[in-house]
Amino acid sequence: MESALKTIDYLQGVPDETINKIIFSMSFAKFDKGSKIFQVDETSHIMQIIQNGMVEIYTTMDNGVEFVIERLYRGSVINHRSFITEDKIDVSARC
Repeated sequence: MESALKTIDYLQGVPDETINKIIFSMSFAKFDKGSKIFQVDETSHIMQIIQNGMVEIYTTMDNGVEFVIERLYRGSVINHRSFITEDKIDVSARC
């Protein structure tokens, strides 16, 4: 978790004590295969780090076809910028 958090540009130079406080304030969530984690136009209220499995970041094209933009694996950090700025999410994600 520590190494994943240290890859976030906003957390560069943050003391280890603060990183540890962030880690210990995190909560665990389990998602079933195929379940949505978030979708377009939701406001980001959480930042996530993948502990196990794979997450697909995808969008829906004009004709209704889903297009997978990226697949993320263990250690990937999701929504850190949107979480910090409480921005709307532009893509969807599923397990």
